[in-house]
Amino acid sequence: MFCTSCGIKLKIEDNFCGHCGTKRAVRSPSNIAISENLEIEQNDSWMGSIWEWADENNINKDILPRIAIELTQQTELYLADQKLNELPKEIGQLTQLTKLYLRGNQLNELPKEMGQLIHLTDLRLHENNLGELPEEIVSLKKLNILYIDKFPLSKGQLEWINELEKSGCEVNGDIKLEKVIEWIKEYDIDLPIVLDE
Repeated sequence: MFCTSCGIKLKIEDNFCGHCGTKRAVRSPSNIAISENLEIEQNDSWMGSIWEWADENNINKDILPRIAIELTQQTELYLADQKLNELPKEIGQLTQLTKLYLRGNQLNELPKEMGQLIHLTDLRLHENNLGELPEEIVSLKKLNILYIDKFPLSKGQLEWINELEKSGCEVNGDIKLEKVIEWIKEYDIDLPIVLDE
């Protein structure tokens, strides 16, 4: 049996959904097309994982919805100052996100699945313990705002930041191309950058 609201698998004896609280009737798998049933089970897996992570980190339902349709359509996620020390790989499933604020946490690394958030326009990663960014982050080409701390960046990531800045992206507030050049020199990276005059 599955909840008619969020699609979560329920036990036969359940009268309401423990995830979204729906007290409506449930539908059985016999009423669901096979492909839809498989999709629900797959959604249940990643959604259950991200909801469990949110519960463990005391992230309330106003910040990260526990209703499937709301979660998959979420465009902004504000997780600043939550004392997070990890971000689940399932974050990459939130493909409608345009804003992701992770400032002021205790993150040591980011999952490579962040590269799937291709609609992000605002990404704030500063004031964490990040030692590097995953290479997949260069897939985020629509950023208008990017805040990161100073740490070693790969050649591809430096090229990515350079391209973002050329397209008008605000990197670290008032830190612009000059800061990227400083990072290149500091980490002795051989990267030709063309300055617009």
